Amino acid sequence: MNPHSLFWTHSQGRIHLLRWGDGPQLWIALHGYGDRAEQFAPLAAALGPGRTLYAVDLPQHGRTEWAEAYTPDELQQLVAWILQREERSTCRLVGFSFGGRLALATWPRLGARVAELYLLAPDGLATRSSRGLTWLPLSWRAWIIARLREPAWLLNLLAGLGRWGLVPAFPRRFLEYQLCDPQRRARLFHTWRIIDAFALGKAPVRRRIRAAVHPVWLVFGTADTIVPPDLGRYLATGAERAELLLLEAKHHQLVAAFARWCTEGEGPE
Repeated sequence: MNPHSLFWTHSQGRIHLLRWGDGPQLWIALHGYGDRAEQFAPLAAALGPGRTLYAVDLPQHGRTEWAEAYTPDELQQLVAWILQREERSTCRLVGFSFGGRLALATWPRLGARVAELYLLAPDGLATRSSRGLTWLPLSWRAWIIARLREPAWLLNLLAGLGRWGLVPAFPRRFLEYQLCDPQRRARLFHTWRIIDAFALGKAPVRRRIRAAVHPVWLVFGTADTIVPPDLGRYLATGAERAELLLLEAKHHQLVAAFARWCTEGEGPE
């Protein structure tokens, strides 16, 4: 099943989307950091007839062209546009990893327009080594970004500290990969600037899930070392509408594992 490519035009730019299917049940999916809309192709195939799936290229990703910052307001507008285009009143909202953070931050603004929420290892609550994205004041972040336009000095420093075991392997490899390429570097800096608009807290999110009037699916990988499955257990505690789904998968395998679960007939109706 080949997707249809389309754009949502906004004053800040154009958001690229892929649309699969033509069924009455509408799904909207937000991908992880560094990924793109194509990440949800396995899910589109798994959902089958009766569903329409929109997958979004987030700003600084894929074919989306976006000038400045974005907030939950723009994502709310995007969801409203998709609903209007499809002549639907509700949707199933899916967020994986960084997309899960965005979905959680936007969810309260969407209200009854979300019929079900699917959180696949959402970032921003217990993500390994991610606290540095938010704890520094924005002015400090801007100062650091200005000095990383030419990042060779930091890459050399990280390599040396890594050899001495003074920097954990995960953040060191992440920074080395992101900083060595100009496009990835620009995406990292942009995300570091806008991340405050999508700030989350574990306790407030759990309270929100407990108060939900529609199903909330908490999907985690048992072998995930980036967003631990214990977070899913924490969020599901005391939440009558929450469904905890633990799949045998690492972090980067979770969307495909969730799609397989849907294909095997165990997925949502």
